[in-house]
Amino acid sequence: MDYVKAFLVGGLICALVQILLDRTKLMPGRVMVLLVCSGAVLGFLNIYQPIVSFAKAGASVPLLGFGNLLWKGVKEAVRKDGLIGIFTGGFTASAAGISAAKTIRKLDAKADIIMVSVDDQVHSRCMLHKYLSHERDESSLSFIPADFFETLGITWLKNREAVRIDAKKQTVTLDDGTELSFDRLLIATGARSVIPPIPNLREAKNVFGLRDLSDAKQIRKLASTAEKILILGSGLVGMDAAYAFLEQKKDVTVLELADRILPKQLDEKAGKAYQNLFEQHGCKFVLGRKAVLTTMPENDLITSVMLDDGTILECDMIIVA
Repeated sequence: MDYVKAFLVGGLICALVQILLDRTKLMPGRVMVLLVCSGAVLGFLNIYQPIVSFAKAGASVPLLGFGNLLWKGVKEAVRKDGLIGIFTGGFTASAAGISAAKTIRKLDAKADIIMVSVDDQVHSRCMLHKYLSHERDESSLSFIPADFFETLGITWLKNREAVRIDAKKQTVTLDDGTELSFDRLLIATGARSVIPPIPNLREAKNVFGLRDLSDAKQIRKLASTAEKILILGSGLVGMDAAYAFLEQKKDVTVLELADRILPKQLDEKAGKAYQNLFEQHGCKFVLGRKAVLTTMPENDLITSVMLDDGTILECDMIIVA
């Protein structure tokens, strides 16, 4: 019966979203914002949790759940910090691993909680472009108190990566050979960059995604000597990266397959307005085209990209966004 409830409620939510996309002029980005806001409003009205209790996973779809999580963070922050919590609470509650650890500790004061992360610094992905632009350093990217792990009694294993999970033995093996046992395992790694199957793109040493601080560190290091930056994709991550490199006075070109920038977030009019603003600061755009070939000498650094119309774009570094 739980599966039936989850299917019905989840299906209803998806159907409503599809109707909005098909019958209105709302862009996908605006529908996403609507779902997040709906989750926050339902949480505020104390309606969200009863729905989740009834439909389980069918109601806890990512965007509604994210909106409700933001509301919980704001509510807790307002309780502790007053009105200033309205502005800070959403950020401190929105990282899955950190939020989960806080919640687990509230539910069980004696549980042994171990967190494993490939990075050595807690950070907000939303602020990585500020790190690339040198407006922030590593420490200012954090959104938790300095004594967060000590206060909550959480063991944090930094610079470690899980390479094997044995569900039967309930163990996790790390990249240094350490074996950890668990009663419950939560995987909260988030999204990873997908490098498209364009020749040399996945092998080159100057091609990066931008998802974690470890990515940003590699990019920032190479950017110190790179001048021509090519960004593949003009979504939120791509435009954040463009902003960061423009702040560093780099030669920035954004390549986008669609006919406008931020195609999932903005309509043509709004997209053009943002494009004009970036162009005023020196950013160049190539729209409606895609990369098909690359030039990579023996040093494993791509020096140029060929587009589907034969245009050649020279580059010192590529950001896949």
